[in-house]
Amino acid sequence: MNRRRLTITLALAGIIAAVLAVHTIDAPVQPDAVREMSKPAPLPENTQTVEMAPVLSVSLPPPPMLAEPTPTVQPLAAEITPVREVAPMVAKTSPPQNPDLKIDMKTAITPMKAVEKVRPPKAEQPLALKPMSPKPAVKQPAAKRPASKIIAKPTPKNPSAKTAPAKPIRVSQDVAQKNGRPLLRLLEHGDGPSVEIAWPRDRRARTHLHRIFAQCYGMRVALLAADGRLFDADSPRGTPWAINTDRFSGFVRRSSGGVPLEERQTVMRIRNRHGLGPGAAPVRVFPRRADAALLGGLSQIVGSDYRRARRIQATYRLADNRVRIDSIRVDGAAHSGAIDLSQAARRGCTL
Repeated sequence: MNRRRLTITLALAGIIAAVLAVHTIDAPVQPDAVREMSKPAPLPENTQTVEMAPVLSVSLPPPPMLAEPTPTVQPLAAEITPVREVAPMVAKTSPPQNPDLKIDMKTAITPMKAVEKVRPPKAEQPLALKPMSPKPAVKQPAAKRPASKIIAKPTPKNPSAKTAPAKPIRVSQDVAQKNGRPLLRLLEHGDGPSVEIAWPRDRRARTHLHRIFAQCYGMRVALLAADGRLFDADSPRGTPWAINTDRFSGFVRRSSGGVPLEERQTVMRIRNRHGLGPGAAPVRVFPRRADAALLGGLSQIVGSDYRRARRIQATYRLADNRVRIDSIRVDGAAHSGAIDLSQAARRGCTL
């Protein structure tokens, strides 16, 4: 370690001596007096001369080699490419498929108006529900029909003879209770004639009649499944309608012909609510008082032929928001008279 320090010290001393020598050589020439004064004084005789240690040469590492300069790359001269002019494309018109056909573009073509087909409404088809458990038959006393209430006239033998317009029969609640309700029970169990009541042909009249039946008579729209179960818009999802047979009639009518928009919307809601397919038929259910008034009025007009009849046809009419049933035919034979169902409507119902 001491040797290393000595070597470093000597190297530094040599470097300092070299620097001083350079400065001495470059200094200007001084006068003689100064030169004499600058001479070193002689050393005394008893002074021992100290020999200087030889200066060791220090070798420094060579400077780093410079990287060779990167040769400059000169771009190649671009080849001169002649510019070609491209002519624009010209649209070609294809010849018409039929050269003999000439179209005059100046003449305006107006589309034809679609002809609306008017289909006559079909009569309601009665659908009988499954019979309930048989109840003990109650013997009803034979109701005496007052002669003043029957205003039906027999069919004239001469069809060309002019007859006076039929006067409507207003069925009272007593007559509906005595005559209509027993006939309704027979009809529910499959006994009695089939009754078909057609709706008006006019679309507005059908919509108005549907609104009157729903708001004033308590008519309900439902779907009848193939197994005989009824589904309405108020029952829980997937649960059939637990119909109250003491309140609603089992004389169910199938909706056919020109169905009003409100009824179609109700049918769609019922299908979506219960997940029913197209096999479920839309039907209309009326309260018992309305069907009892209907059958009671028909029995008064038809008379004794009602129990022997097979098919009774009629048509709904509207007169000042009053529902009437006229154009009554029994097995194809026309009967004069009409039925006024106003007594079966809710009290105070106005439209």
